[in-house]
Amino acid sequence: MKFNNEEEFRQWVAAELPKHLGQRWTVMHGKNVSDIVLCWDDDNHPLILFVEVKYHKTSHGRIGFGNATGKGYQTEILLKRPSYLERYLRWLVTDQDSEQCLFFTNNDVRNNCAGEIKEGKQNNFTSGLFEKNRMRCFSLADSPQQIAKWAKSEQPQQGAPSDRR
Repeated sequence: MKFNNEEEFRQWVAAELPKHLGQRWTVMHGKNVSDIVLCWDDDNHPLILFVEVKYHKTSHGRIGFGNATGKGYQTEILLKRPSYLERYLRWLVTDQDSEQCLFFTNNDVRNNCAGEIKEGKQNNFTSGLFEKNRMRCFSLADSPQQIAKWAKSEQPQQGAPSDRR
């Protein structure tokens, strides 16, 4: 299963997710704060989850985040560590050639960067990312199921208080 770019991959994941989540989840995929936004539709226990998608193509030579000068939402989130996004943001990182994927927390992203994350430079994942994390890799085709598994684990339980912490 190959995609021409990150946009095609993101659209495929967003289209597949509803099949794995159920009716109370709304899947949105824009390009503002995050690539994919999952909304739990419950007036008493609303929840929003975020998924950032990274699709590595060998021709690019790297997997970066933020813009060329290290600015943008992704870099800002990783530097400022807002508590909501620390808990409810995940990164789906995939490699076009091997069709392997990783599902990372913000801390995983920080621990797998090439050098320090900062503004003023291009921020990238370290080379050998998939080899270093091979025990955590899964098939590209399993991406929607992996995201759905995480989303369901965060889903508020019936009769639970609105703050699950």
